Amino acid sequence: MNKKTYTVNYEPIGFSIDVEIDHKKTGETWTNELIKLMVEHWTGSEDLLNSVGGDYTKAFLKQLCRECFRLVVANNYNLYGVVSEFEDSEGYCNMDGTYGIKITRVSKVNYNLDGFLIGVKKENK
Repeated sequence: MNKKTYTVNYEPIGFSIDVEIDHKKTGETWTNELIKLMVEHWTGSEDLLNSVGGDYTKAFLKQLCRECFRLVVANNYNLYGVVSEFEDSEGYCNMDGTYGIKITRVSKVNYNLDGFLIGVKKENK
């Protein structure tokens, strides 16, 4: 079996996910081919692939983390909510392990108020 668990961190916010990928699910390259399709589905995939040296798994994990972050922030989802959202999500397969890819953890988003900077743009007299 060739299962690997990856952790993806979005450092500026402290958000992270864990994803288990069975790279041999249903055959030698099936999951890897699915990952390639999901990466190439989105505009800008060429630039993303270039930024990770052509590694489709890394590109996919970055895309997936971005989408999970969006779901958590927009909907206040926990792990169950995030995984459920992928049941009908365009450009992605189910993330419950059915296709060899399983999101096993999503962190909460903790906003540090010190990160919000205030400035005066224009002062009217």
